[in-house]
Amino acid sequence: MTTPTSPSPQPGRRAALTRAVRATVGGSALMARNRAQSDRGLLAGQLLLITVLCFLTLSGPRLLASGADAGLQGAAERAGTSADVVARLPVSIAEAVPGDRPSDAASRLRTTVDRMDEALAPELSAVTGEPQAIFSAHTAVALGGKQSIAQYSWWSSQDPADVRWVEGGAPATPSEREEDENGAPIGPRRVGVAVSEHNAQALGLEVGQEVPVVRGTRGETVLVVSGVFDATGASDPGWAAADALLEWRTTRGADAQTVFGVMLGDDSLPDAALAVLGPAQVLEVRYPLLTDELRSDRAAALEQSLARTILDTRPLMTRYGAPAVSSALTAVLPEFQRQLRGAQAQASVVLAGLVLVGSLALLLAARLVLERRRPVLVAERARGASVASVALRLGLESVPLTALGFALALLGAIPMAYGAAWTWWPALIVAGVAAVAVPVGGAFLVARAWGGRQVPANRSDRERLATRRRTRRVVAEAAVVLLAVGAVGALRARGLLQSQTGGADLLLSATPALMAGAATVVALRVLPVALRASARAATRSRGLVAVVATARAAGAAGGGLPLLALAVCTALVVFSGSIAATVGDGQVRASTQQVGAEVRIDGPVLDDDAAQVLAQPGVSTVAAAQRTTDRTFNRGSDIKVTVLAADATGLDQLLDSHDERYGGELRLLDGPGGTGEPKAVVSPALADIAAEAGASIFHGEDFVKLDVVGVTDLGEPGELLVIVDRAQLAAASGEVVETSLLWVDGPGAEAAITAVGLDKNAQFTVTTRGQWLADARSAPLSSRLLDLLVASAAILAALASVTLALTVVASAPERGRTVSALRTLGLDARLARRITLGELLPLTVSAVLMGVVVGVAVPVMLHGALGLSALTGELRPGPVTLDWASVGVAIGASALALAVSIAVETAVRRRDRLGDVLRVGER
Repeated sequence: MTTPTSPSPQPGRRAALTRAVRATVGGSALMARNRAQSDRGLLAGQLLLITVLCFLTLSGPRLLASGADAGLQGAAERAGTSADVVARLPVSIAEAVPGDRPSDAASRLRTTVDRMDEALAPELSAVTGEPQAIFSAHTAVALGGKQSIAQYSWWSSQDPADVRWVEGGAPATPSEREEDENGAPIGPRRVGVAVSEHNAQALGLEVGQEVPVVRGTRGETVLVVSGVFDATGASDPGWAAADALLEWRTTRGADAQTVFGVMLGDDSLPDAALAVLGPAQVLEVRYPLLTDELRSDRAAALEQSLARTILDTRPLMTRYGAPAVSSALTAVLPEFQRQLRGAQAQASVVLAGLVLVGSLALLLAARLVLERRRPVLVAERARGASVASVALRLGLESVPLTALGFALALLGAIPMAYGAAWTWWPALIVAGVAAVAVPVGGAFLVARAWGGRQVPANRSDRERLATRRRTRRVVAEAAVVLLAVGAVGALRARGLLQSQTGGADLLLSATPALMAGAATVVALRVLPVALRASARAATRSRGLVAVVATARAAGAAGGGLPLLALAVCTALVVFSGSIAATVGDGQVRASTQQVGAEVRIDGPVLDDDAAQVLAQPGVSTVAAAQRTTDRTFNRGSDIKVTVLAADATGLDQLLDSHDERYGGELRLLDGPGGTGEPKAVVSPALADIAAEAGASIFHGEDFVKLDVVGVTDLGEPGELLVIVDRAQLAAASGEVVETSLLWVDGPGAEAAITAVGLDKNAQFTVTTRGQWLADARSAPLSSRLLDLLVASAAILAALASVTLALTVVASAPERGRTVSALRTLGLDARLARRITLGELLPLTVSAVLMGVVVGVAVPVMLHGALGLSALTGELRPGPVTLDWASVGVAIGASALALAVSIAVETAVRRRDRLGDVLRVGER
């Protein structure tokens, strides 16, 4: 008995499938090539448009990323060596076997350094160089008949920097100690050290000299100078970690002592550990920051990794315990992240608009291609071609064309901002639209041309279908309007700098474009009504131009695509110009808020120096102050405040001249309070506390009660500020309030500082308002953003011209047939131009008007939510500056494109012969 088998597929079914596939793909490549050759001019223009759009969407984000990288690197460079990652670990290298010489001390320390280096987080290892470890300790020595302090230093590297030995050589183990007949060592233990040439000359040290250790030693010990060196690479950060090694110093106080550094070597380290090193032994491992390796797209991960390392150092555990990790990057990275989010937020708005406008322009270009090929495509469908085959043949043209345009754009974008991170999604969206617009549009065109759709003969059924179509349109339009309203509400509530999504929120970034879309929906409802009213008025007037133009204008605006594209272009041109102008003006305001006057000096400026500055010509005001942070407000409280003890009169004049936030509250500080206590103005958050529990601040050695007479908004965001008169605080506390800040105002402020010589004093940091503003404007991140905004405005204005030109060209054949028919009735070229202008003018005026309104409304309505203060440096959002030049550019670009398009179309129509029109009919 045989097992039955399943029947094989019918041969006829296979043959049908083969025929279907052959009918779909057969000859497609040849037809696509022939069409491309016949329409090579049109496809060349489409290729140019694709290439330009892909290039812009590829290079724009890279240029901003390059500026962000440069900004982060610059911020880290300004922080100097404090931005290095430093791990400090208390060690005791001689505790293992007390009394025995730890001959392996150097190797144990290097093993500890290697262990910490291996355990360092990958994010930190990627941006730091080879670790530079320095072991340090100190003891008291007798030098020149006085007690001094010797600061010992040992590096894990044999050659921490360039060293030139002036005399002697590297510190080594001196000769073995002599022993008595009982084997006991005779004489002091000797430890070899090296000193710098500067210290040797200043302190009278020479090779072979012995310096007795007087305290902190196990038995009698002397330091033997083995060599004198000159640090030719004194700027190396490794030397900075060695206290007093290059230049000796003195301690503060009445009993000042000389502190000088000595260098230990691998051979002398065990002797020092055994004999002289006390309990205060520290191994400091410094990971130098490689600023060139910093990248803005990895800043957030770096910040998180650094925070984890500082909070939890258990992964760095060694035989000596876990180190304490610190770095100034903990302050640099959050501030940079705030600025970066501000720049990315503004750029995302422009980028989202550019992607939308580019996609709409590509759709208009696809419509132009399809309108040109409509007769051919419809004929193919009529001869039996399937919708899939038509779409496939069109895709064989558009996909290679898009790939070529994307490749050319990529080649052009690679050299720009080399090394910056890529952002692919904008260009991929543009390329995707370019690839599918023509095939999908062609498929819909042939499907609708020969779709076999039947229209009901019953009037009620036709009305029901019409009502259904109107309902779908209303729902779609309402969705667009509600989406725009929701985006505006979300933007006002969350702000453009939101961080919930970990990046730019596309909904928030597309708010201007959505508002332009909502305005377009409204215009598509209002414009036909206005055109019908114009048509009724035109029928009562003399002449043919108004009647024909208004009739055709309704058809030109009916699609909505050109109206939307032109409106979004105009809105973003105005928006970009206004944001660029607002950032520029905001930086000017921020320079005043951050500096406070024409010149600010940070440092212990004496009152006599301040008086000399005030006496210089061109100086109008001088105000001295002491600013201290983290001061306790009220005894037993955990409230920390910033205390500004200032010359109230001078500061009042400065603030009244420069700070828009100032309301004259410092004038309330004149004279002591009614209780004799110093008067003070405080932040609003402290006013209620002061009213209930009183107010006092810790100053000197005790709390000083204050008489709160007003509130002030001069503090930074989130800061609790107390302002008190400096003289009153000194009188109440009995202690002098030293100056840490000096503001100098007036046209001669900079010259006055130079005349007095304060700018040459290393104790002072001089900041001028002009220099602060110049630095802010030249900062890589903000300057790249401003360049991007200005360039985007120009590019979008050009795209507005392209959009209008594509609209004119796409409607030219149908308009040409109308004009040709009217020419047989006596229509001349002048009237033909007027008809063309009348047809396109309502569309252009409506789109430009909507775009200008939206472009002006978005910054004005949402200026507080745009986060511009993160870029400008302002302490709070400032007013919006409307850039009317960008409005003029948007209107001028559209008007120019309209005029040129009409002129070109008229010149082309001038070659048409009237005889051909009469013989052939419509053209």
